[in-house]
Amino acid sequence: MHQTRIIKLWQEADTRYQAFDSHTKEFISRNTLFKDLMARDGFTKIGVGMYSSVWSKDGRLYKINSNISGPNDGFYHWMKLCNDHPENPCLPKFGAMYQEGTRYCVELVQMEPTGDIQRSKDLVDIAKVNPHMMEAVQLAVQLAETNKQQIMTDDLTAKVVRFLDIHDENVMVRDGHYVLNDPISTITNFPIPVV
Repeated sequence: MHQTRIIKLWQEADTRYQAFDSHTKEFISRNTLFKDLMARDGFTKIGVGMYSSVWSKDGRLYKINSNISGPNDGFYHWMKLCNDHPENPCLPKFGAMYQEGTRYCVELVQMEPTGDIQRSKDLVDIAKVNPHMMEAVQLAVQLAETNKQQIMTDDLTAKVVRFLDIHDENVMVRDGHYVLNDPISTITNFPIPVV
């Protein structure tokens, strides 16, 4: 399982980084070490965000929370919520996940960029005519509201603008359906459980 190997490579990069003196740490990052180890192991970096990175190997995609998020990574909770609604075509699908502590790596189901979702209003316009996307947006807003412990107006657009991270990489397409891929950035009230 590649997920286990990716976590091990992250741990190796972290161990190497921790062994450096403070002067050396000014010139090399943990993520640079990780990228080099992944490349040597045959992985190709597909993308990186504030909280994670996505890698490809053998035609499959893997996401690891490799950046600053630590236990407050919002994607983890979004992934768990999506797994509770497997029938909704507007929610992402996931393969197996491997987790050590709060570090996890999950296989992603391939999607394509839309190129036409730039603002929260774009997503709300789609949700108004697509009941599956409406359910996806409502689930995301509910998760975000629970995280913030705030209740806002009934205006869906206001909630999406206030709570969700919407841009063209967080809304993608799979099998002809828009998919709300990664709308939650940070979760503060219920961090990733340690396993």
